[in-house]
Amino acid sequence: MTLLNAINSALSGLNAESQRLSAISNNVANSSTVGYKKTETLFESMVLNGTASSGSNLAGVHGINRMDIASVGQMETTGITTDLAVNGNGFFVVNTKADNSGEYLASRAGSFRPDASGNLVNTGGYYLQGIQLDSAGQPVTNATDSNITSLGTVNIGNLQATASATTKVTFNANLPSTDISDWSTTSTQAQTAHTSSVQYYDALGNAQTLTITFQPVFSTPTTPTANTWNMVIQDTAKIPATAATGTISVWGTDGTSPTNSLITTTGVLSSSNGDISGQAKLTFNGAGSTSSSQPAGTLSAVDATTSIYPVGTAPTYDSTTGDFTITTGAGRTLKVNVGVLNSSAGMTQYAGAYSATKIEKDGASFGMLQGVSVDGDGKVIASFSNGSTRPIYQLELALFTNPDGLSAVSGGAFAMDPAAGVPRLFKPGQGPAGATEGGALEGSNVDISTELTRLIQTQRAYSSSATVIQTSNQMLDVANRLNQ
Repeated sequence: MTLLNAINSALSGLNAESQRLSAISNNVANSSTVGYKKTETLFESMVLNGTASSGSNLAGVHGINRMDIASVGQMETTGITTDLAVNGNGFFVVNTKADNSGEYLASRAGSFRPDASGNLVNTGGYYLQGIQLDSAGQPVTNATDSNITSLGTVNIGNLQATASATTKVTFNANLPSTDISDWSTTSTQAQTAHTSSVQYYDALGNAQTLTITFQPVFSTPTTPTANTWNMVIQDTAKIPATAATGTISVWGTDGTSPTNSLITTTGVLSSSNGDISGQAKLTFNGAGSTSSSQPAGTLSAVDATTSIYPVGTAPTYDSTTGDFTITTGAGRTLKVNVGVLNSSAGMTQYAGAYSATKIEKDGASFGMLQGVSVDGDGKVIASFSNGSTRPIYQLELALFTNPDGLSAVSGGAFAMDPAAGVPRLFKPGQGPAGATEGGALEGSNVDISTELTRLIQTQRAYSSSATVIQTSNQMLDVANRLNQ
């Protein structure tokens, strides 16, 4: 190797270490950048004429920068629901344009926020892509394994929950058995009544109230009918101008005869609770029941009463489902589930105080968007002011055979180069794809201590190459002075 070759090799060393220094500097500068992937400088020796057996054909070193894209950074919890991270393999699919007319890119930078139009965009200016879902949670469009173009920008603007009418109410209660066995013989005493209110929603989302009243059934003012209760359901959707007439098995406060109208006395039926939508006689298995299929205290029969119905049709009871079907004040059918027969999961008659044990209903009033969140399988869930929630988008993660073959672009995104392989879409948490984490971000995969160690190594290597050049120059000077 000549002195000039030595100088050239040392110069290539200076260039390679300068390139490595640039990579280290960029890594340190982006050590706090969300989703940043560190750059490593690899060194490759150079040889002239294909062989270095003689040593004279060595031509120094060449630096190659390569991003470590496949390496995952540390997860950081933010508490902001639109911040997203991937715990495992996969990249979010983003687009440079909100209308999807731009380029589709891959990114792990999940700091998304809604813009003025409600589009979720990250700090790099890239728009999050997903599959839009309809009101039933089904995809509006289908995305196959590699059908990137079927995805659309996730938009949460102008979302609202439409009102939905209540179709079913579940009401279970325990009616005290002592209300019948301990009945007073004083004829002037009014009968015991237990009342509960259940809210439901009509077709326009207005809140209405069902008032359910239970009273023991008596054949005379002082003679109870064993284990039998009268149930009357009133609906505020229609308040009668005058009390409904007809035979209702409720005794008046005078204790002399059954009344033929709604009683306004406190503790019994009142027209202010609305029109009667349903009435039934509930019979329970008595204390003497020993059958395992008919446990004591459980409901044994529900006999719908059809005498008084100002609107709609007479109620029915389905012993298979436990649904007591009534007609609301607005004329709509509504199922009130009181439980199946001979089951302790429905209406019961045990000792103790009256207690409503289960009240549930479907339906909702009109609601405005309150926020969005993302679950582990990539569903974007919208929450509304009426308490309802529904999925609005399904995120898909892009996976590549060689993720390190992606080309970095500004803003923490990567172009889908052929060197990375054909992108394949997976739902988060399925197959090789990692799960999504809402309220979290993936930090940079840069380790500062490692970069500082490399910085010291680079400085020493650079100084050594400079020393080689200085020594070679001195030797050339000696050779030049030989002719003087």
